[in-house]
Amino acid sequence: DSTIAAWLGHAWQIREMRDMGMVQENAELVQLAFRSENDPARQEFVETGIWVNLSDERVELTQNFRPYRAAGQIREEDAVYDVAQVKELFIYPGDMNPRVRWEEMSPRSPETADYRKIRSFAEKGFAPAVKAVKSQIKSPLADKSPLMLLHYRRIGIAENVLVMEDTSGDRLVLADSPSATDPGTCHLFSLLSPEYLQNQVLLVRFHHNLVTRQMLAEPLTIVTETEIVRLGY
Repeated sequence: DSTIAAWLGHAWQIREMRDMGMVQENAELVQLAFRSENDPARQEFVETGIWVNLSDERVELTQNFRPYRAAGQIREEDAVYDVAQVKELFIYPGDMNPRVRWEEMSPRSPETADYRKIRSFAEKGFAPAVKAVKSQIKSPLADKSPLMLLHYRRIGIAENVLVMEDTSGDRLVLADSPSATDPGTCHLFSLLSPEYLQNQVLLVRFHHNLVTRQMLAEPLTIVTETEIVRLGY
Protein backbone atom coordinates (compact mmCIF):
# COMPACT_ATOMS: atom_id res chain seq x y z
CA ASP A 1 0.00 0.00 0.00
CA SER A 2 3.01 2.31 0.07
CA THR A 3 3.12 5.28 -2.29
CA ILE A 4 6.93 5.19 -2.41
CA ALA A 5 6.95 3.92 -6.02
CA ALA A 6 5.04 6.98 -7.20
CA TRP A 7 7.31 9.30 -5.21
CA LEU A 8 10.29 7.73 -6.97
CA GLY A 9 8.71 8.42 -10.36
CA HIS A 10 7.36 4.98 -11.26
CA ALA A 11 4.57 5.11 -13.84
CA TRP A 12 2.20 2.19 -13.28
CA GLN A 13 1.03 0.45 -16.45
CA ILE A 14 -2.38 -1.22 -16.85
CA ARG A 15 -0.88 -4.64 -17.61
CA GLU A 16 1.45 -4.36 -14.63
CA MET A 17 -1.40 -3.44 -12.28
CA ARG A 18 -3.54 -6.29 -13.59
CA ASP A 19 -0.70 -8.82 -13.15
CA MET A 20 -0.17 -7.66 -9.55
CA GLY A 21 -3.85 -7.95 -8.67
CA MET A 22 -4.33 -4.20 -8.27
CA VAL A 23 -7.78 -4.37 -9.84
CA GLN A 24 -11.39 -4.47 -8.67
CA GLU A 25 -14.02 -5.97 -10.93
CA ASN A 26 -17.53 -4.60 -11.54
CA ALA A 27 -17.18 -1.47 -9.44
CA GLU A 28 -19.59 1.45 -9.26
CA LEU A 29 -18.45 4.96 -8.36
CA VAL A 30 -20.15 8.30 -7.79
CA GLN A 31 -18.24 11.54 -8.26
CA LEU A 32 -18.57 13.94 -5.33
CA ALA A 33 -16.30 16.75 -6.52
CA PHE A 34 -14.19 17.74 -9.52
CA ARG A 35 -11.50 20.28 -10.19
CA SER A 36 -9.47 21.33 -13.21
CA GLU A 37 -6.32 23.36 -12.51
CA ASN A 38 -3.28 24.77 -14.24
CA ASP A 39 0.04 23.87 -12.62
CA PRO A 40 2.73 26.20 -14.04
CA ALA A 41 5.43 24.74 -11.80
CA ARG A 42 4.98 21.29 -13.30
CA GLN A 43 4.04 22.69 -16.73
CA GLU A 44 0.81 20.71 -16.94
CA PHE A 45 -2.95 20.77 -16.53
CA VAL A 46 -4.41 18.47 -13.88
CA GLU A 47 -8.01 17.28 -13.62
CA THR A 48 -8.89 15.67 -10.30
CA GLY A 49 -12.11 13.86 -9.42
CA ILE A 50 -13.16 12.80 -5.94
CA TRP A 51 -15.29 9.65 -6.00
CA VAL A 52 -16.96 7.34 -3.51
CA ASN A 53 -16.74 3.66 -4.38
CA LEU A 54 -20.15 2.04 -3.85
CA SER A 55 -18.47 -1.38 -3.71
CA ASP A 56 -15.95 -0.86 -0.91
CA GLU A 57 -17.04 2.43 0.77
CA ARG A 58 -13.75 4.24 0.11
CA VAL A 59 -13.30 7.80 -1.09
CA GLU A 60 -10.95 7.57 -4.08
CA LEU A 61 -9.31 9.93 -6.57
CA THR A 62 -8.92 10.08 -10.32
CA GLN A 63 -6.17 12.29 -11.73
CA ASN A 64 -5.59 13.19 -15.36
CA PHE A 65 -2.25 14.85 -16.11
CA ARG A 66 -1.88 16.79 -19.37
CA PRO A 67 1.59 18.30 -19.93
CA TYR A 68 1.55 21.58 -21.83
CA ARG A 69 3.51 20.11 -24.73
CA ALA A 70 0.98 17.27 -25.21
CA ALA A 71 -2.25 18.83 -23.94
CA GLY A 72 -3.81 18.73 -27.40
CA GLN A 73 -3.26 14.95 -27.70
CA ILE A 74 -4.67 13.97 -24.27
CA ARG A 75 -8.42 14.03 -23.69
CA GLU A 76 -9.50 16.54 -21.06
CA GLU A 77 -11.61 15.13 -18.21
CA ASP A 78 -14.81 16.80 -17.04
CA ALA A 79 -17.27 16.58 -14.14
CA VAL A 80 -19.42 13.43 -14.06
CA TYR A 81 -22.93 13.39 -12.60
CA ASP A 82 -23.90 9.80 -13.49
CA VAL A 83 -22.91 6.64 -11.65
CA ALA A 84 -19.82 5.19 -13.32
CA GLN A 85 -20.10 1.44 -13.89
CA VAL A 86 -16.60 0.09 -14.32
CA LYS A 87 -15.74 -3.49 -15.29
CA GLU A 88 -12.10 -3.15 -14.25
CA LEU A 89 -11.11 -0.54 -11.66
CA PHE A 90 -7.33 -0.23 -11.29
CA ILE A 91 -6.25 0.88 -7.81
CA TYR A 92 -2.87 2.51 -7.26
CA PRO A 93 -0.96 1.84 -4.03
CA GLY A 94 -2.09 4.41 -1.47
CA ASP A 95 -3.49 5.06 1.96
CA MET A 96 -6.89 6.48 2.91
CA ASN A 97 -7.79 7.90 -0.52
CA PRO A 98 -6.00 5.89 -3.22
CA ARG A 99 -5.85 6.97 -6.83
CA VAL A 100 -7.87 4.86 -9.27
CA ARG A 101 -8.31 4.67 -13.03
CA TRP A 102 -10.21 2.73 -15.66
CA GLU A 103 -10.17 2.21 -19.39
CA GLU A 104 -13.93 2.05 -20.00
CA MET A 105 -17.05 2.90 -18.07
CA SER A 106 -20.78 2.94 -18.73
CA PRO A 107 -22.96 5.60 -17.08
CA ARG A 108 -26.31 5.15 -15.37
CA SER A 109 -28.55 7.66 -13.65
CA PRO A 110 -28.17 7.89 -9.87
CA GLU A 111 -31.01 6.60 -7.72
CA THR A 112 -32.22 7.32 -4.20
CA ALA A 113 -30.68 4.02 -3.11
CA ASP A 114 -27.24 5.29 -4.23
CA TYR A 115 -27.51 8.43 -2.09
CA ARG A 116 -28.63 6.39 0.90
CA LYS A 117 -25.74 4.00 0.39
CA ILE A 118 -23.23 6.84 0.30
CA ARG A 119 -24.72 8.26 3.49
CA SER A 120 -24.35 4.87 5.19
CA PHE A 121 -20.58 5.02 4.55
CA ALA A 122 -20.17 8.24 6.55
CA GLU A 123 -18.39 8.21 9.91
CA LYS A 124 -20.94 9.10 12.59
CA GLY A 125 -18.44 10.12 15.26
CA PHE A 126 -15.85 12.86 14.84
CA ALA A 127 -13.48 11.41 17.47
CA PRO A 128 -12.65 8.18 15.57
CA ALA A 129 -12.44 10.15 12.32
CA VAL A 130 -9.86 12.56 13.71
CA LYS A 131 -7.95 9.64 15.26
CA ALA A 132 -7.75 7.92 11.86
CA VAL A 133 -6.56 11.12 10.18
CA LYS A 134 -3.89 11.76 12.81
CA SER A 135 -2.68 8.18 12.41
CA GLN A 136 -2.28 8.66 8.67
CA ILE A 137 -0.52 12.02 8.65
CA LYS A 138 2.20 10.65 10.94
CA SER A 139 3.58 8.76 7.95
CA PRO A 140 6.16 10.81 6.02
CA LEU A 141 4.81 9.61 2.63
CA ALA A 142 1.10 9.90 3.42
CA ASP A 143 -1.28 12.54 2.07
CA LYS A 144 -1.47 15.25 4.73
CA SER A 145 -4.98 16.34 3.69
CA PRO A 146 -7.12 13.19 3.55
CA LEU A 147 -10.77 13.13 2.55
CA MET A 148 -13.62 11.63 4.54
CA LEU A 149 -17.41 11.46 4.67
CA LEU A 150 -18.85 12.63 8.00
CA HIS A 151 -22.41 12.57 9.30
CA TYR A 152 -23.33 15.72 11.22
CA ARG A 153 -26.25 16.56 13.45
CA ARG A 154 -26.05 20.26 12.70
CA ILE A 155 -23.86 23.03 11.29
CA GLY A 156 -23.85 26.53 12.72
CA ILE A 157 -21.91 29.39 14.27
CA ALA A 158 -20.36 28.96 17.72
CA GLU A 159 -18.21 31.75 19.18
CA ASN A 160 -18.03 33.39 15.73
CA VAL A 161 -16.67 30.19 14.16
CA LEU A 162 -18.43 27.87 11.71
CA VAL A 163 -18.61 24.39 13.25
CA MET A 164 -20.23 21.03 12.61
CA GLU A 165 -21.48 18.88 15.47
CA ASP A 166 -22.05 15.12 15.65
CA THR A 167 -24.70 13.25 17.61
CA SER A 168 -22.41 13.07 20.66
CA GLY A 169 -21.95 16.83 20.78
CA ASP A 170 -18.33 16.73 19.55
CA ARG A 171 -17.46 19.56 17.17
CA LEU A 172 -15.14 20.19 14.27
CA VAL A 173 -14.21 23.63 13.00
CA LEU A 174 -15.05 24.15 9.33
CA ALA A 175 -12.46 26.23 7.48
CA ASP A 176 -11.50 27.08 3.92
CA SER A 177 -8.43 25.54 2.35
CA PRO A 178 -5.15 27.11 3.51
CA SER A 179 -4.09 27.34 -0.14
CA ALA A 180 -4.58 30.83 -1.55
CA THR A 181 -5.51 29.39 -4.95
CA ASP A 182 -8.39 27.25 -3.67
CA PRO A 183 -11.87 28.81 -3.67
CA GLY A 184 -13.51 29.18 -0.26
CA THR A 185 -16.71 27.29 0.55
CA CYS A 186 -17.57 28.19 4.15
CA HIS A 187 -19.42 31.39 3.18
CA LEU A 188 -21.87 29.31 1.14
CA PHE A 189 -23.51 27.84 4.25
CA SER A 190 -25.23 31.15 4.92
CA LEU A 191 -27.00 30.72 1.57
CA LEU A 192 -28.27 27.18 2.19
CA SER A 193 -31.76 26.23 3.31
CA PRO A 194 -32.08 24.96 6.92
CA GLU A 195 -32.59 21.34 5.82
CA TYR A 196 -28.99 21.21 4.53
CA LEU A 197 -27.63 22.28 7.91
CA GLN A 198 -28.86 19.34 9.95
CA ASN A 199 -28.70 15.54 9.78
CA GLN A 200 -26.81 15.35 6.51
CA VAL A 201 -23.48 13.94 5.28
CA LEU A 202 -20.52 16.15 4.36
CA LEU A 203 -17.41 15.34 2.35
CA VAL A 204 -14.52 17.13 4.03
CA ARG A 205 -10.81 17.53 3.43
CA PHE A 206 -8.83 17.61 6.65
CA HIS A 207 -6.05 20.13 7.28
CA HIS A 208 -3.78 20.16 10.32
CA ASN A 209 -2.84 23.67 11.42
CA LEU A 210 0.75 23.29 12.63
CA VAL A 211 0.65 26.60 14.50
CA THR A 212 -2.50 26.04 16.54
CA ARG A 213 -2.25 22.22 16.36
CA GLN A 214 -5.91 22.19 15.44
CA MET A 215 -7.54 19.76 13.02
CA LEU A 216 -9.72 21.69 10.57
CA ALA A 217 -12.27 20.36 8.08
CA GLU A 218 -12.71 21.95 4.65
CA PRO A 219 -16.31 21.39 3.43
CA LEU A 220 -16.62 20.17 -0.15
CA THR A 221 -19.91 18.38 -0.79
CA ILE A 222 -23.20 17.70 0.99
CA VAL A 223 -24.98 14.37 0.39
CA THR A 224 -28.69 14.21 1.20
CA GLU A 225 -31.10 11.35 0.57
CA THR A 226 -32.12 12.87 -2.76
CA GLU A 227 -29.15 14.83 -4.13
CA ILE A 228 -25.48 15.72 -4.07
CA VAL A 229 -24.72 19.41 -3.47
CA ARG A 230 -21.22 20.37 -4.61
CA LEU A 231 -19.93 23.38 -2.72
CA GLY A 232 -16.61 23.53 -4.54
CA TYR A 233 -13.18 21.98 -4.87
